Amino acid sequence: MTVSRSANVRGTVETAVSVQTHSQNLVVVVQSFISKNTQRSCAAIYMCQDCGDRSYRVKLDVHYPPSKLTISDSSPIAIQGRPFELSCQMNDLGNPEADITWQPDTEGVITQGQGSSTIQFNSVDHRTMPRKIKCYPTQDGSKVSEDALQNLGVSVPLEIYYPPESVQIQSPHSSTVLFTNIGDRLDLNCTVGQSNPTPTISWWRNDALVQEGDSRLSIAQVRQTDIGQYVCKARVDVPSLGIHWNVQSGPVTVLLESDAHITTTALPSTATTPHISTAKTTDMAPVVAAGVQENSSSKDHQVFTMAVIMSCAFGGVMFLCVVIIAAWVYQHRKRSPRTSQLQLQGKN
Repeated sequence: MTVSRSANVRGTVETAVSVQTHSQNLVVVVQSFISKNTQRSCAAIYMCQDCGDRSYRVKLDVHYPPSKLTISDSSPIAIQGRPFELSCQMNDLGNPEADITWQPDTEGVITQGQGSSTIQFNSVDHRTMPRKIKCYPTQDGSKVSEDALQNLGVSVPLEIYYPPESVQIQSPHSSTVLFTNIGDRLDLNCTVGQSNPTPTISWWRNDALVQEGDSRLSIAQVRQTDIGQYVCKARVDVPSLGIHWNVQSGPVTVLLESDAHITTTALPSTATTPHISTAKTTDMAPVVAAGVQENSSSKDHQVFTMAVIMSCAFGGVMFLCVVIIAAWVYQHRKRSPRTSQLQLQGKN
């Protein structure tokens, strides 16, 4: 005589525990127990006894899924360059006990606990971070279907805040030095790399705010006060999250055509982010070279002049010392004969 058992998860059609006897290739069902709606309470040790004194025991194990997962933050926000973590929990581990799996399988560090799991990132990078994170339970050796387990998971969108990687001023000929005339039109355009949230664009001339809220700066008629150094700034402020990003372009210097002979050298950039190209237009190149040579020649002339002045001063001091020494020697020799005569008269 043999004992067989079968068990399905909660909510399926039936569970059967049967005892069968084999005699001369015949199979006779002696006793059968059938459950139409398996519950956790069905898990038990069942016993049956044949017509004689023999009895048989069988243990019924009921598999069931864990409780639906919950997540620590339903609207998570990750910030570029900062650490980030997210946790999932389940109150009932199910049978067999379930683990928590994260999707997608990212570079985060996963820590498993009893009925919980945490994924951590040391430094957020918006270029590699997923925009959606899901956690769901898994049960090894379970009769619970994969679809049923997936439906118990939770998925949330991940919003990532990050500053623009580049801010550039688009100018005619992509030059960092522009020449114009009084009354001419001047157009500058600020291009900002992708960011989240959208930054506020502002224009500055000689460290003074000119315009805010528009990426395009247009001056219909240039005036003398419009001459100077222009920069474009992209600002992202989220005070509640401690975000204060201010990304600045490289400078573009606007000069009058009448000042072209003075200098066309662009002022040094203080921007820490990529800025516009420093390439000059072909017709400006000779002027720039001339300006550089003129500055170099002026510095050499100043050095030569200082050397001449110092040499003259040193020579004058030496000449004065020689005169003083000569006068002292002359006076000393003049006094020596007179002193000798007085000594001789004293002896006589």
